[in-house]
Parts: sequence; structure tokens; C-alpha cells
Amino acid sequence: MSYGQYHPLPYGEEVGEQILGGLTFSQAGWLLAGLVASHKMAMYVPRLPLPNSLFLFSMIHWLIPLVISAVFAFVKMPQGVSIGAYLVSWYRFKKRRRVLVNRKILPEKRSDLNIG
Repeated sequence: MSYGQYHPLPYGEEVGEQILGGLTFSQAGWLLAGLVASHKMAMYVPRLPLPNSLFLFSMIHWLIPLVISAVFAFVKMPQGVSIGAYLVSWYRFKKRRRVLVNRKILPEKRSDLNIG
């Protein structure tokens, strides 16, 4: 490649690295966390008192953590980010440091506060 022939390739963030049958690292992590939480819930929470003919439905509440983690792994917000990333950015936005300035009282100190 000669000088002036440099063509950078854009990084496709929406693709991600595929592991474990087409899952990305974050999706696999969320699902693994959901499986661990479901297993821990099954250790401490008993089955529902249903008759033997509804044996599988007596354990359906153990899947709640797995379903929640699947939502966090696969559902995207309209902005294109995952729900987990959206909640983290929302929390950081709410907890940011705010500088409120009354310009009628402090017009000469605006340069000290790096505004206007």
C-alpha cells in the first residue's frame, strides 16, 4: 500500500464477536447470570403446591431470573442500545454533578464556573 492509499475499515459494533453458537460475550454473560440465579432460586424456593399432573408448572417460577436476564441480553431500546447499557447511562445521568447558576446574582463569576 503506497502513501495516500490508506483506507481505514469501520468497526461494526452491532455485529460483535460471536461465541457459543452465535451469542456475543454480553449475551452469554447475561444468560449465564440468569442460569446461576435460577439455580440459586431453585435451591431455596420450594416448588408450588400443584397436583402431580401439573408437575412442570410447579417449577415455572424458577425461570423468572432466566427470563429477566434474557430480556437484558436480547432486547434493544429504540436508540439501538441494550437495556442494561441504557439503565447504566440513565443512572449516571441522574447522579451527575450539577452546577446551577443564578446569573442575576453572579454575573462576574461565570468564567470561574466554565459556563457561558
